[in-house]
Amino acid sequence: MNWIKQNKKLAAILGVMIAGGIGLGVMLYMAWADFSTQRDSWTDLDQKTTRLENSKFTPNAENVKLLGQNLDEYRDKFALLQQVLLSKKLQKEVKPITETDFQARLKERTRAVVQKAGKITEMPKDFALGFDEYAASLPPSPEVAAELNVQLDVTETLINTLLEAGVKSVDSLERTRLPTERGGAGKTPTPPPPPPKPVNKNQKQAPVAPTVAAVVDRYPIKCVFTCDSGPLQNVMNSLANPAVTPDFLAVRQLHVENEKKEAPTKDEIRQILQQDRTAAPTPPSPPPTAGGKGAPPSKEIPPAIPQKKDAAVILGGEMIKVYLEVDYLRFRQPAAEGAAAPAPAPQR
Repeated sequence: MNWIKQNKKLAAILGVMIAGGIGLGVMLYMAWADFSTQRDSWTDLDQKTTRLENSKFTPNAENVKLLGQNLDEYRDKFALLQQVLLSKKLQKEVKPITETDFQARLKERTRAVVQKAGKITEMPKDFALGFDEYAASLPPSPEVAAELNVQLDVTETLINTLLEAGVKSVDSLERTRLPTERGGAGKTPTPPPPPPKPVNKNQKQAPVAPTVAAVVDRYPIKCVFTCDSGPLQNVMNSLANPAVTPDFLAVRQLHVENEKKEAPTKDEIRQILQQDRTAAPTPPSPPPTAGGKGAPPSKEIPPAIPQKKDAAVILGGEMIKVYLEVDYLRFRQPAAEGAAAPAPAPQR
């Protein structure tokens, strides 16, 4: 006790160290106990999974009935999913339209988009929603015009999303040509290579993998726009919200580049601060005094005079250039049994 009284600071330090050591020991024990519990649970689950994977399926009547029920339930869920994906609410219907009507509709939609952009958003010169070749020429056939009409609606939806988000400028827009357009036909799919032949007669031939028909076509739309961080967040939120953009527009790539790639130097910061200090606010003019000469002074409180700014924006006020690539997805109708699957659309 005498030593503790004589060395109070050292005794306090030792007491804190002992208490901390006890606390750390308790925390370590609790963490080790939780780890042991999770490890035992994982080991038990792994053993059960391995046992199920190595077990043999007994072909009795009960298991056959259960397998049939599971297959029926899987078919029902698959048919429901197929019905939802191919519904008119989630996938635009290809409606017939003539070549001249499509060209007129393209010019009308382009004019509406440019008018909506106004002076807020700068648009590219000779903007035609990515259908530049059809601003002066007609599609090759009514069938192609009908497919282009659907792609026009989706492209307009994307551009309107950018305009409603408040981007500063739309720098470029590029769409993927349809396989039925002139010069846009996809390459013939290469058939899978034949399985290797067995070296000897006793060796079994390798099984041939079944050909899986494509169920979805992907048409990328690429655009570059300039904006602030706020409009970019609005664009991404709108694309992720099916209520705002019901079309299947999946974001494939997103590249963001700051307008200023390097931080400002000390001289630039000093110049910004100097400009901000010299731009002093002009004080408001005092209100007119009520009454004439000899009238009592007004009891009104004069407005506050704004003070000089004590802060200046150095970083964070720059614009960003965004490269956005979205995939417009269209689900195919199920092919009839025995019919050949159509060639997949080009994805470039």
